[in-house]
Amino acid sequence: LFIHPRTGTYTSTQTTMGARVDSTYETFLKQWLLRGPAFSLEPLRMYLESVRAFCAKLVRTSAQGYTYTGVWDHKSDSFKDEMDAVACFAPAMLALGGTSLAQ
Repeated sequence: LFIHPRTGTYTSTQTTMGARVDSTYETFLKQWLLRGPAFSLEPLRMYLESVRAFCAKLVRTSAQGYTYTGVWDHKSDSFKDEMDAVACFAPAMLALGGTSLAQ
């Protein structure tokens, strides 16, 4: 996901859970955890909204039952079975979110 720093418009049509965007999702969750719910629920709202979109557009299940992430092209609404190494950290972030929200 590339966003132009001056215009705020997309400069790429591809969205992934990997490099360039994984820290964004993580930061929403960590800000909520570090600041606490009494400070602001906005980071939590942003995290949950991101996870919902992530699950809707970037997560697939193989015929063998394995769950994985890929690349979604928002212009053509197409999905590629492709995953970069950084996307492997997504399950840890989701686990942290799940256990934190369960408390």
